[in-house]
Amino acid sequence: MDKQVCGQPVIVSLLGGTAKEKLAAYRHARPIDHLPLGICTLLVKGALGFSMEPFEAKARQPATLCGIIATNPEEHFDMITQGKPNGDKVADWLAANLFAARPSAGGTE
Repeated sequence: MDKQVCGQPVIVSLLGGTAKEKLAAYRHARPIDHLPLGICTLLVKGALGFSMEPFEAKARQPATLCGIIATNPEEHFDMITQGKPNGDKVADWLAANLFAARPSAGGTE
């Protein structure tokens, strides 16, 4: 799936091998297994947003989900690129909420 979304396989190189070869790394990389985080969390939904629904539901339970930004799925990497529309949305939310005592709901889309 990562080749389809990213244009090339990226997960195997990121985690240093396949899930069969690096089971512990793949388990460690599952964000849902680390909930509740106990800190304010920004959820950025991109091309795989549909697969994030279980994470979103679990993150809401301890009330640590502070914001959701839905991005254009065709611009997957833009969410981490400042100067791109999706990257600017993320950067603006972080700038407005990162050090706030209670993040504003205004950044939730």
